[in-house]
Amino acid sequence: MQNIVLAYISVIFLTSCSPDIPEEGNFLKWSTNIEIPLITDFITLENLAEDSLISIENLSKYFQDGNISDSIFVYHKQINIDKVEVGNKLELDPISTSFSQNIDDVSVASIEKNISSKIGMMTLNDIDPTNTDPFIFRDIYPEVDEVPNGAMVAIPSFEIFPILKSFSFDDFQSANFSQGSLELTIENSMVIPIGSPIVIQLLQVTLDDTINIPGASLQFDNIIDANNGSSTGIIDLTNISLPGEILVKVSGNCQGTSGIEIFIDEQAKNSGFVVSI
Repeated sequence: MQNIVLAYISVIFLTSCSPDIPEEGNFLKWSTNIEIPLITDFITLENLAEDSLISIENLSKYFQDGNISDSIFVYHKQINIDKVEVGNKLELDPISTSFSQNIDDVSVASIEKNISSKIGMMTLNDIDPTNTDPFIFRDIYPEVDEVPNGAMVAIPSFEIFPILKSFSFDDFQSANFSQGSLELTIENSMVIPIGSPIVIQLLQVTLDDTINIPGASLQFDNIIDANNGSSTGIIDLTNISLPGEILVKVSGNCQGTSGIEIFIDEQAKNSGFVVSI
């Protein structure tokens, strides 16, 4: 673009004469109009570009859809703002918001549905043996508590009145056996031998009563030695039903020490035997 300043100075005297027809009795007069044009000035946008505050820049710099060949005039204005420093004295109080909402008690009625299904014959693998709680010497022969600790005495023969211990099968809740066997082992850690005989009977709890499980009993006819003696027997489980929770009842006889004196103390009184199932 080029700066174009056109100035036309013209002094044009345009004279036009028109006679005024006088009225009767007046003189003839002439009127003259004179027009004088003084100046004409043209200013283009390129004149603005010479201003240091105005620049011509690409339109695409400010608008994403602008054509790179288009340009706009940009006016720049700079204002200086005094710097303000707060140092290390500026503190902000912690901002915290708490919200609470109370919810009334919500109750859900219990849902219970019992489903029973017969699954037919199953095979139960061998179960790892588990011991009952110990049957303690002072429980099966209370008279031993009358013996002073540290005394040497001979224990006479006596009858073992029935004693019950609870037992649980972890592998099932209830099972009807068509065949199989249940191995029972008595491990005697008492200071006296037990037997013969020793009878073990398995029971089940029904309501507030206990009843024998038919066919689930075993009799040991041998004497089981003191101090870690043991004896094993087998119950035939053919057509026997076992619940998962049972009671193990032990009864029988004990021949005592056959007149031989043994040392009695608290450890001897608390010795016992277990039934491994």
